[in-house]
Amino acid sequence: MNDVKKVNKLRVEYHVIDRCNLNCKACSHFSNLKSTRAEIPKSLDKIKADFQKVYELTNNGDPDYLGKVTLMGGEPLLYKQLIPCIDYVKSLFPHEYEEGPLQLITNGILVPRQKPEFFECLRRNKVRVCVSMYKSDESGVKIKYDEIFQRLNEEKIDWYWYSTFSEDEAKFSNKWLHTEFNENYKEYALDCHWRQSCTQLVDEKIYLCPLIAYFKYFDSEFKDKHKFVITDDDFIDLKKINSFEELQVERDKVPHFCGYCRGHNAIIDDWSITKRSIDEYVFDEPK
Repeated sequence: MNDVKKVNKLRVEYHVIDRCNLNCKACSHFSNLKSTRAEIPKSLDKIKADFQKVYELTNNGDPDYLGKVTLMGGEPLLYKQLIPCIDYVKSLFPHEYEEGPLQLITNGILVPRQKPEFFECLRRNKVRVCVSMYKSDESGVKIKYDEIFQRLNEEKIDWYWYSTFSEDEAKFSNKWLHTEFNENYKEYALDCHWRQSCTQLVDEKIYLCPLIAYFKYFDSEFKDKHKFVITDDDFIDLKKINSFEELQVERDKVPHFCGYCRGHNAIIDDWSITKRSIDEYVFDEPK
């Protein structure tokens, strides 16, 4: 590659586990759905296979080609092999990237219960923890973020918090999809934030949107209530990619599934606990 400065850097997000200990309405990763309970836990060999091709395609994890690496879920602290997983992924991607070092996104609820070896793992690998804030836990009890932050500080962990809402106004997007396919989807989705910043690595494939990456859970939960279809144009099979240049060409394409997305017209609503209704995800404007 002649000028790496012009590279559209790859930003990788990876579910170590798809299940979650929250039940947020209209979760864009579908981690709120009962169908995630059928998930088969990933082995370390599976995680290694998923990351190996990314490592190779980015010139051994070179920051000139890679913008971020994030471990998440679901809720990653539910994953029983999280410590060896972090050790391995950090060994492949040890650098300070454009968006920081290796990052772990968690809702934080399980942080106070973690054993010393968990925090030691974070420190030795210089992992940055992002605490994604929500209004309450699945039973409606307000989450004690002060206790979570205090524990992270006591353990001298590099951390920050993230929220899409203010403390007094819990708002989230929902009703992402519509049933009528938009034939102009390629133009419509060009400026989608998710396509650039929320790249999902799943089963040695790259997905440019979490709604597509984890669609299997939506499909299983609502299989008789929708007609959405995932095609070969909705993911990038890394086994068929031989260079970063090839990957970049494929990433510049717009997934076919974007034709079902409401995009900027998704509805902003109060955060609440899911009722696991398809109406949380699908809305057609009255004609």
